[in-house]
Amino acid sequence: MTAVRGPLGIHSRRSLPRWRRETFAHWAANHTNGARGTPVTLFNDTFTNHYDPEIGVAAVEVLREGGCAVKVVRPGCCGRPLISQGLLAEARRRAETLVEGLLPIAERGEKILFCEPSCLSAIKDDAPSLLRGPRQEMGRRVAASCFLFDEFAARLDLPLRPASGRILLHGHCHQKSMGLLAATVALLRKIPSASILDLDAGCCGMAGSFGYAREHYDVSRAIADRKLLPAARGMQPGDVLVAPGTSCRHQLADLAGIKAVHPAELIHSLSEKR
Repeated sequence: MTAVRGPLGIHSRRSLPRWRRETFAHWAANHTNGARGTPVTLFNDTFTNHYDPEIGVAAVEVLREGGCAVKVVRPGCCGRPLISQGLLAEARRRAETLVEGLLPIAERGEKILFCEPSCLSAIKDDAPSLLRGPRQEMGRRVAASCFLFDEFAARLDLPLRPASGRILLHGHCHQKSMGLLAATVALLRKIPSASILDLDAGCCGMAGSFGYAREHYDVSRAIADRKLLPAARGMQPGDVLVAPGTSCRHQLADLAGIKAVHPAELIHSLSEKR
């Protein structure tokens, strides 16, 4: 297939994420006050806030059901898009702002949870390396308080109903680089009689903005066609495909017409408290 022209250099076969009228920040402002329990902070990333607020809502509800009082914060972008494009000076400035905003939470001893693996990776791995002097130590203290949602939720008491079919899991590349795929598996194993299949499909091929570019579309599709798309197309009735990463879910929607869900969404949907 030859590259096809589209707006902003995006391949014409790509769909753009849909902006949502009610952001996750707006929902949280009206639904997270006065809760009691173990205090935790949920980082409101750009993807969740503007495109997938239902993931943030599900995460809040799961944490509440596990006995947590959840505060949602959005001190700024994690800087992952800048880092991915090599704009490190601007990424360093963003990291400084972000670390300053999150440091008081870390100093209170609260855990800061992330739904999006790429954002967590930017804070845990990249920010401390980008920062200099005293700010670098601040970055390390913040990084030590940051966890993937799946990692924390796997430790909670969450009474769940059985799933109706197999759970196919596609891990995000940044998640795997941090050694956190096992955290998602542990969370999904809380589902009674869960049949979990790790697709072990490598990269989905989207890789952030890479797969959107018209000159990269063929490569992006070829990567997905290796293992991920055949597995998705082979799903049986009742099966569900779980993908913690935003870009992975979008790749599956674009190329296979399949809606993959975030682990928080699946866990919330099976809660016995619903």
